[in-house]
Amino acid sequence: MPEPQNLVPFSHGHTLRTPRLAPPARAAEVDLTEELNRIRRELHDAGKDEIPVLRELGEGDVPLTLEYSSYEDGLIEDAKANLAAGNVELARAQVDEVLELVPGHHEARHLLIHCLMRQGDALGALEELESLRLDGPEPELAEQLVELRGALRRRLTAELLAEPDERRLVTFLSYVPEEGACWLELAVHRALAGELRAALEAAETGARAADDRERRWSLTNLAWQVRMAMLREMMPQLMPLLHAREFDRALRALAGLGPDWNAFEPVQDLAAHIVRLGRGEVSPPPLSSERTDVLYLLLADDDLAQAYERFEEDRWLEALTIVERTILLVPVDPQTNLMLGFCLVLTEGDLDRAERAARTAAGAESPQPAQALLAMITMARLSRENKRIFDGIGDALTCPISRLNAAAEQMRALEDRAGRLIREVPREDRAPVEELRTALRENAVQLELAALSRLLQELTAGGRPRGRRRDFDEVIRTCSRLSRETANRDVRQTLGQIDQVARRFREHA
Repeated sequence: MPEPQNLVPFSHGHTLRTPRLAPPARAAEVDLTEELNRIRRELHDAGKDEIPVLRELGEGDVPLTLEYSSYEDGLIEDAKANLAAGNVELARAQVDEVLELVPGHHEARHLLIHCLMRQGDALGALEELESLRLDGPEPELAEQLVELRGALRRRLTAELLAEPDERRLVTFLSYVPEEGACWLELAVHRALAGELRAALEAAETGARAADDRERRWSLTNLAWQVRMAMLREMMPQLMPLLHAREFDRALRALAGLGPDWNAFEPVQDLAAHIVRLGRGEVSPPPLSSERTDVLYLLLADDDLAQAYERFEEDRWLEALTIVERTILLVPVDPQTNLMLGFCLVLTEGDLDRAERAARTAAGAESPQPAQALLAMITMARLSRENKRIFDGIGDALTCPISRLNAAAEQMRALEDRAGRLIREVPREDRAPVEELRTALRENAVQLELAALSRLLQELTAGGRPRGRRRDFDEVIRTCSRLSRETANRDVRQTLGQIDQVARRFREHA
């Protein structure tokens, strides 16, 4: 007689797959270098616009207080004529001669401005113009200087944006502090050079002085980003204190930034959160979602980036060690909880804790990864219960038939749970759940096969029928049902052997 009890080994494996997680991302996360380069490109493009042509000196532009009553007035008239004729160098010499004779002569200084402009020294012309304005020129000349200042401002702004130079920018802004585009260029130039404090000073000064609303906003936003970059540079010094729960020392270190940081919201929020940690509070911060995002960016994302690297390399236990430390500082952060949950599942950790982490993460604006984690936790539970069922059986060839049948019913229940899970997950995520469901079905078949083999042994003990005909009929019907349910060729072969033996003994029952 064939040996129907030679069963295919049980499968204990699960079908969990390592999920693909994106690196931590916050709405507040900004790559400062990338943002600086973007601003510079926009400013540079603006500087490429056609540089305004400065209006040349025309008739009557220099109001003479005397008509040819002095040698100086004659020189001035000659200088005007030479400028009009394009003899700039000669006009400049005549203007210089007037200023040697009469230092501070308003008409001569006005002509000097035009000479400098014609010689390509727009910045020198602006310096002279501002000096002349401070001297309180006659109303008609003062009006012309206002118009000329606007033209010089537009021209120099275009030049400085097209070819930035810090020294010239600083000089220009000392005379035209309201030009926001140049403050922005100066701040970007300093920030890209790594001079963040100087960049912050330029951005905040420009935000106060700029006369253009859009530029004021850009400068205020850049100042915020620079402060954030400086604060993030400080966090590696602060984090060891927080991890060691030395909250008082952490607050003192934060205060070391200086009083000008007291009004910076991220510093206010960080200090308040440290106080709450010291009190043992674990509820969400009483902040807007945007400010909470910034707080978690400071406290969690450097650690999360390290955990992510290890997670991608399947070094889940190392990732878990990092995130276990981080979660103490941001206990309700969705992203940290998401990483914690996945690490706990993949390291066969506490699934109840993993589920709590997933429920916390599900409260985020994009709950899909949390839903995937919940599905993975359910799969892990099914896989663990599958193993527990088999571990409770021991040797299938000596296990009582009643226990084998009870284990098969439990396995069928697990299969049903997997089936419900398939309907709950998105279509693109169903494959691993379907694989688990198939594995559970095959395990249930094998358990029933083991029970069937044991039953047949009892019905055919001693080589004679030990049961009634209907007992053998039930064995044959069960073989037929299990053959339809399994896709395992070896199991089908064994079921076929049992069917043949049952049919042969039924004839003599």
